[in-house]
Amino acid sequence: MPNRSVVVVGTSAIDCIVTGLSSYEAIRPAKGKSERMAHGVEVHAGGMALNCAFALHQMGIESCLVTRVGTSSGDRALLGQIRKKQLLRHEDSVIVDPATTAATCVSFVYPDEGRKDRCFLFHPGEATTVTFADLVLPAVEKCIAQCDHIHFAGIGTQGVESRDAVLDYRIQGWIGALQEAGRTVSADLAPSPVLGEGGWRDQMKSFLTSLDMLFPSDFEARALLGMERATGSELAEALQDKYDVPLVCVKSREQGCFVDGSLPEADTPRLAMQVQSEVHVNVRDPTGAGDVWCAGFLAAYARNHGLRACAMAGNAAAAFSLESIGGWTGVRSWEDVWDRVRRRGDFLEGE
Repeated sequence: MPNRSVVVVGTSAIDCIVTGLSSYEAIRPAKGKSERMAHGVEVHAGGMALNCAFALHQMGIESCLVTRVGTSSGDRALLGQIRKKQLLRHEDSVIVDPATTAATCVSFVYPDEGRKDRCFLFHPGEATTVTFADLVLPAVEKCIAQCDHIHFAGIGTQGVESRDAVLDYRIQGWIGALQEAGRTVSADLAPSPVLGEGGWRDQMKSFLTSLDMLFPSDFEARALLGMERATGSELAEALQDKYDVPLVCVKSREQGCFVDGSLPEADTPRLAMQVQSEVHVNVRDPTGAGDVWCAGFLAAYARNHGLRACAMAGNAAAAFSLESIGGWTGVRSWEDVWDRVRRRGDFLEGE
């Protein structure tokens, strides 16, 4: 049984996924035409926080979600899905605000040089960001106090003018108090233009330097560091050194992930390694795979596995996500994920 429970903090969204397009150009109607035909359209509860929390739930991790939703029909559908997955340890850990409307993301999935890629139409919603005031609400504080690990999903969806909790000057002290109480904290970045803005980088530094673990993609790491040509291993090392985060894992699609550091509480030296992904993954939709990677890593961490096994579990969970339409829908159970890890030729029993 898992020894750690996880609370996921961040935005939720409605994901509309369009599939069956022949190419990127197929998204645009041909000259003189007003429409294009798609082979499939699916609508899912999604967003980076919800994808991660739902996948954790599927893998048997006791988890809770802290997010904002509104009162529209779409928001009510999101809240219904959250309740169905029993992610409300306390009913008010999801802040229902009539002034809020959920983000909406339309993903267009198309083949690109033999692999599936996607582009987005994204509407961020209204006031969907979890604020510092939300984190100190009694119900949210109670939820967080009963969990062992706090994961911030989708950092960077809002600019410096937002009220995002991670940009608040009090966040470093808040995280420090949690760590003194024995809890650990991680974060995942969002593929957002604000990552490259100097003002945002400066304001985020106190948050990033407070973390125990950081899980960016290679695209996000390059934007944050301004290192456009850096390799995955170079990015992981640079982030570890710049922000003094004990563990950095850079997700890199077909290359798997690049790890630098050590797990919290682990009495092991700093490690730097690449943990490769599977060679053959039948990619149907890349939406949310990075969020599910975080869930797979944390699900293994919650079960006290070692660093390499955690990274392998992240890769395996992401592979299930890639093989289905929608972020979290392909993840069925921890047993499936762990079996996929163990079937790899380089897995060592006891990791």
